[in-house]
Amino acid sequence: MINNFENFSWEYNPEEDPYVKRQITPENTKAVRYEEIMFFNQLHEALVGVVEKPDGPPIACYDSLKSLAILQDEHGLDEDDARMALNQLMDTDLGPTAPCFLDTTILEK
Repeated sequence: MINNFENFSWEYNPEEDPYVKRQITPENTKAVRYEEIMFFNQLHEALVGVVEKPDGPPIACYDSLKSLAILQDEHGLDEDDARMALNQLMDTDLGPTAPCFLDTTILEK
């Protein structure tokens, strides 16, 4: 879904916001412990950042297009084999700290 913000208003009233209690405050923030995050060493150039989720541990996030390029350029896979390898990596259950992949192909349209 793409929001065009036609009904957007700068008049924000926290008393009318049903999600105001979920906002980040100094009391409910915690330091990210990067030693708990699972990183893929061979894809470090495709690392976008760390995603923090309210219901789970923080996870590493990789750009899927850059990951495909790395699999092709550095590991010698053709395009089909690189896609298969990336799909297998995405589909493998590595637990709650498994990295995610960001599909940026929507931005190219």
